[in-house]
Amino acid sequence: MKTRPGLDIDPKQIYVTGLSSGGGVVVTLGCVAPDVFSGMGINTGPALNTAANAGVGSKAARTPQQIANDCKAYAGPNSTALLSQLTSVVNGSKDTTVDPTHSWANRDGMKIAYGATFGGDSFTEVKSVGKIWKDNQDRPRVSYIEATDMAHAWPAGAGGSGGGYWVDYTHVNYPAYVTKFFFENNLRVERDPNATTTTTTTTTTTTTTTTEAPAPAPTPTPTPTPTPTPTPTPTPTPTPTPTAICYTASNYAHVLAGRAYSFWGVARVVGSNEYMGFVNTFTSTTLKKTGTYSYAIGTCN
Repeated sequence: MKTRPGLDIDPKQIYVTGLSSGGGVVVTLGCVAPDVFSGMGINTGPALNTAANAGVGSKAARTPQQIANDCKAYAGPNSTALLSQLTSVVNGSKDTTVDPTHSWANRDGMKIAYGATFGGDSFTEVKSVGKIWKDNQDRPRVSYIEATDMAHAWPAGAGGSGGGYWVDYTHVNYPAYVTKFFFENNLRVERDPNATTTTTTTTTTTTTTTTEAPAPAPTPTPTPTPTPTPTPTPTPTPTPTPTAICYTASNYAHVLAGRAYSFWGVARVVGSNEYMGFVNTFTSTTLKKTGTYSYAIGTCN
């Protein structure tokens, strides 16, 4: 998106939202690329790094601290971007497909990652209740909504129709809410409407003084210039070929080091997005560094 200016997308206002497994993708994307995504909307998604074989309706096995740690590890050198990112979480109180404990874990994990543990101000929406937490600068960072008595669905506001089985039309209009939350609290855009640009004009005055020219001095006899001795051209030093850097470790270790990321329990390479297999300590992979923050499966022979 950033490399395609023709799309006319403000790079400071890119957001991502998703439902269910899409919510799991959202939290992964937001942590892998917090410099790209200014905000993420997690709609009843599984907790970050939930095992791929977790059963439907199972409780979250990931703690908020683990989620915060993993999120920062995935962000790697871009982890400072988490300081200006927003998170919105929503779920139904009677969701039996993705248990609400997953939403709570994601919510509390991002509160830790952002340092947004202040407040917990309450608000209400249509058949829904919510809270907002702020950081130490009193800026809203994490929003949470629980749709009362709603099952596994995308809450699209009261009175609508269509959209399929997984859309609910009796609770909060989440698309409208999350858009407003992102736009009003984005920390990456200029907020001062009174900002002005002052232009300073400098006037330069040039004064010309005329005096009587002095009598010309006699022209001296030129001294012959000696012929310079040519300097020999040095032989260029050959540029050494850079040594390739490779890392051989378990997929789990690669993920912790930020060379790979986990997507529903499967490891993929940061940069090339190549498939590595399951995230565990038994599968070993060699990754070759191909850029400052990118890797590929390969060897250094």
